[in-house]
Amino acid sequence: MGSEDLSVGGCQATPTHVIRDLETIDAELQLVVAFRRQARERGGPLPSIDAADALLDERLGAIFAIPQ
Repeated sequence: MGSEDLSVGGCQATPTHVIRDLETIDAELQLVVAFRRQARERGGPLPSIDAADALLDERLGAIFAIPQ
């Protein structure tokens, strides 16, 4: 990231959202998939798909945030 001036009225602002790299997001997605697969193979209840859904949304956002 660059060194943007994020000050407003003399107060320093910090970004509220950090865009992570695709490798990190993909690694987390693989963990969620493995966790759900293990739960399914053991016949237990599947964990919520919300974590995978949030990671996919984050991945899509990271792809479009890459400067072209």
